[in-house]
Parts: sequence; C-alpha cells; structure tokens
Amino acid sequence: MNRKTRFYLTIALAILLFVLVRAWSPIMQFIQQIQHGRATTVTTTHVTGVVTPTPPFQPNSAPSSSGNGQIGSASGETQAANAVFNQINAARAQAGLAALQWSNMLVNSAHKHNLAMIAANQLSHQLPNEPELGTRISQAGVNWTLAAENIGESSDYLDPPDAATSLDQAMLDEKPPDDGHRQNILSNAAIIGIDVLVDTQNQKVWLTEDFARTA
Repeated sequence: MNRKTRFYLTIALAILLFVLVRAWSPIMQFIQQIQHGRATTVTTTHVTGVVTPTPPFQPNSAPSSSGNGQIGSASGETQAANAVFNQINAARAQAGLAALQWSNMLVNSAHKHNLAMIAANQLSHQLPNEPELGTRISQAGVNWTLAAENIGESSDYLDPPDAATSLDQAMLDEKPPDDGHRQNILSNAAIIGIDVLVDTQNQKVWLTEDFARTA
C-alpha cells in the first residue's frame, strides 16, 4: 500500500469514526432514559380559525378515570395535572403573559383524547375514528377562535406528577425553530384543560394539554 492510498484510507476511517460517534450519542442517551424510567415523547399541534360548535354536552367538573384495571390512581393524576397547570402559569408569568384560566370543558376534551391514546397505545393528535382537535374542542362546548394541543407520554408511570411536569418542562425548554410546544404554552390562548392518565397496563403516563381562546 503506497503512501497516497494510506492517506486516503486514514481520512475515510476518520470520517467513519465521526459518523459513528454522532449516531451513538443519542442512542446511549435513550438507553439511559429507559434505565431511569424517563423515556418521554412529546408532540404538538396548533390550529386557528373560527368554527360554529356543535350543541355541547354537559362536561363533568372533574373527569375521573374508569375502573377498568389499566388506569392508575385518580388522586395522583389530579395532582400531576395541577402541577403542570402551575408550572405553565409560572412560565407565562416569567414571560410577562397573563395566566391561563382552568377550563373543565377543555379538561373533558383532553381526558377523552388521553383515553383514545391509551386504547390505541399510540401518541397521536388524531386516532382512527376520532375527530380532529378543533372538532373535539367544539364538541366539548368551547366556541373557540384559537385552539392548540400538546401531548406527551412518559415511561415514568410510578411518579405521575414528576412524569407530567418533566414532559411539560421539556416542552418549555425547546428552542426555535423546533419549539411548537413552547409556542402553544406561551401563546395568546386564554383557557387551558390538562389531563394526566396513568396507564399501568402499558406502563406509561399520558399527558394532554388543550389550549383555546374563545370568541
């Protein structure tokens, strides 16, 4: 092997090593998250427009989990939702924004969506045979001009408040241009509904945050 060939081979190996190191780093981070029960996924959607809501049903003041053997303690879930609510309003205050008001109608919408995600064991803003976000919020009785949603899942199902607030904090920590969750939290929405469900069957915590501004 001549000197020129060895030179090019050395360059090629250096490039290959760089690519492998870049690829290995996120893999190791994910493995560490799994080991600590902290693997999380979040996704966001945002829609604006004016709709005429369908005749609303009467929402429950505090939707509770059904006793089907796969959903955890309602008290822990309520505590988690309240913790996320306080965290969001603290972030808004720090940004000089008005606090969001709690909406039981949006809680009902978020709760139904969490149940749909649990049934499918899938993180998605729209499951098969489920209305899209704007329609869901309208069906909950909200006459909205802005609607947005953040959803997330965590494997830290043994500590719902920590799992939910960690998911929300990950959203707040986003940086432009990939900061859709953060933009929803710091938007000009006026009301919010937050639902947290512990899915013991799939060992997950599901979080849905529904935001709206009313007409």
